[in-house]
Amino acid sequence: MKVFVSLMALLAACTASAQTYPTKPVRLVVGFAPGGAADIISRAMSDPLTRALGQGIIVDNKPGAGSSLAAEFVARAAPDGYTIMIASTRSSTRTSRTTPSAISWPSLR
Repeated sequence: MKVFVSLMALLAACTASAQTYPTKPVRLVVGFAPGGAADIISRAMSDPLTRALGQGIIVDNKPGAGSSLAAEFVARAAPDGYTIMIASTRSSTRTSRTTPSAISWPSLR
């Protein structure tokens, strides 16, 4: 009986402390111009993500500097999981390797 009561108390504590995610729309930052392949993929992904998460997905295009502008925007966003980025591996690694002084975030972690 003590084990049952302990398990019920633990379950109640876990349920009370659990937070639902997301509680507001999620911003999906695209480092390329609207109408390109990355934009089309992002918009195609946004509808299933909206259904799965129960919140809207805002596709935000920030083209320029080989996606560095978008990456910097995401790096400076609050670390709460509501700002995510879609990027190509090529553009991300090329910028951090060729012009490390041009980026203001730690590229190697």
